[in-house]
Amino acid sequence: MRYFSMKQKFALAGLSILIAAALIFLGIFNAGGMDALLVRSGILRVESRVNYVALPFDELVKTSDVILVGKVIELTPSRWNQDSGEYWADGMQYHLIRIEASQFIVDNIGASSQKTIEIMVGGESIAEGNYDYNLNVGDEVIAFASLVDLAWRGGTKSMLQVSTTPSLAFFVRQNPSGEFAGVIVNRLGQSNLSMLLPDLIAKIEEIRTK
Repeated sequence: MRYFSMKQKFALAGLSILIAAALIFLGIFNAGGMDALLVRSGILRVESRVNYVALPFDELVKTSDVILVGKVIELTPSRWNQDSGEYWADGMQYHLIRIEASQFIVDNIGASSQKTIEIMVGGESIAEGNYDYNLNVGDEVIAFASLVDLAWRGGTKSMLQVSTTPSLAFFVRQNPSGEFAGVIVNRLGQSNLSMLLPDLIAKIEEIRTK
């Protein structure tokens, strides 16, 4: 039989603790995935993310409830899905993009009755480290959004949400060309698309009539 010194026993005990901690963490991770991981200790940053599907451009155009042209007027700090906006243990983090709409290319929900449109994006805001998309206050954009029932503390809440992954949900006007540029998904993968507004509107209307 092999005997261990006191120093070796302490080392083995420490290793066992580390292995147990790793297994516990992996159990939490596998139970809910990275997006559902909620760290309640306050030591690590709490995060909850919405999962999006990168829709092909034709499908994005056909399925969006709202396609609008407007100017970004605010990128809000993140909130949690309850009336107070404060963190809660089983909550989901999100923020809003507020757009002053100048034109509605598609409006299936009567959104045009409002001058300022709020579009929800899951997770932190850009200012807090969200790199899922790149927008700035003052940008002129074409935005693709859909009406969803968001899980809300005590029930659900209807909100406009980006229709696809945020990096594909906005076309931004470029200077000095005036073209609106964005990234689209097609059968060849991802590619850049840049068109003047009248041409892009015509393309959207053509796709929706197919």
